[in-house]
Amino acid sequence: MMTTFNHYLTAQEVKDTCSYHEKSVTDRITDHDFPSIARPWGYCVDFTDKDRSEEISRHDICWESIGRENSKVGTRVAGANWSGRYNALGTSFSNVNESLERRRKMLSLNPNMVILAELRWRDYTDSSLPVDHEFWKRDRTGNRIPATGDKMNEPRYYLDIDNPKLTEHLCQQAKCMVESGVFDGVFLDWYGPSAAFLKKLREAIGPTHLILINANYKYDPERAMYINGAYMECYKTNNPESLPLWEKTVCPPKINVFDMMGEAVNCTGGPDLKRMRNTTTFSLIHSNGYVLYGDHYHKHRWFAFWNTKLGKPKGEKCNLMQGAFKREFTNGVVVNNSGDKPVTIKFDALKKRASNETTGRVFTIESGDGDIFMNTK
Repeated sequence: MMTTFNHYLTAQEVKDTCSYHEKSVTDRITDHDFPSIARPWGYCVDFTDKDRSEEISRHDICWESIGRENSKVGTRVAGANWSGRYNALGTSFSNVNESLERRRKMLSLNPNMVILAELRWRDYTDSSLPVDHEFWKRDRTGNRIPATGDKMNEPRYYLDIDNPKLTEHLCQQAKCMVESGVFDGVFLDWYGPSAAFLKKLREAIGPTHLILINANYKYDPERAMYINGAYMECYKTNNPESLPLWEKTVCPPKINVFDMMGEAVNCTGGPDLKRMRNTTTFSLIHSNGYVLYGDHYHKHRWFAFWNTKLGKPKGEKCNLMQGAFKREFTNGVVVNNSGDKPVTIKFDALKKRASNETTGRVFTIESGDGDIFMNTK
């Protein structure tokens, strides 16, 4: 077989582990293999709920909402909940010991996993705050302003991010998330707030904890000064040109994530394997980060293509022709062809193609495709 599969510990093997040592977050980010798959909220549909721990462990970066806002019960990694009646006002976790134990189990299964919590700054559900609370954003007549975007189980309303008391409170929530030991950092959806807010957030949680923001296809050098990565939640047919820009400018350790939402909702029907390969190899060429190919709600399949163990990058990308690049790794070579013409690549030694396991020295990659060519020795 061409592909090499990671060994994922069983629950019994975790119990049999006599000692547990958690690697630093920098080491976990540095040590992960490639391709490295992300798990934003959603889960892999190829696993049942009873196999959820194994499913989660196959991902090297995960994040979740606090209090089950965006996640089905049982699919969250740490499963932390805010104390108190109102989620938006929480400053401590009601189940910190259980959450720390779940974190320990996940890191036993995958020692390189990074676990983040969503810091909700844009909007909250109706029951998350008292109706008369000052954190709600209001129109001229004093009514709360309904939030746009994906539907949830109950109405959502915007928060008043310009309220300095809310800014201070959000920074306190972030400190709770990381100082509890449950999470390695925070994730901010909806392109994150302003660079000024991110500066305050960085000052609050310090330089060793992680900040990831949702940027989609956008790029902002001012925000890059305070964050460790951009989450590129992409839905167009083209790949994000901003990925190499974020990779150059965010703070180390870098955790850029490219998520192409190309699957049908709930991953029904046959997957577009060509687009999945293009997404995966584009990430491998232009970053040292994480990748996902799934649906609009981040549910995804597990592709055999992702089981390939490339090792670490040996250098930067090399241009083959317009829109086509290659990059060498310890155990093979990645080629991405986002150009408009096929590209042919020749190797001095035999390589095995990941997509179909053919062996040879000369391969052609069609336009809008990509592939991994593994060393045969």
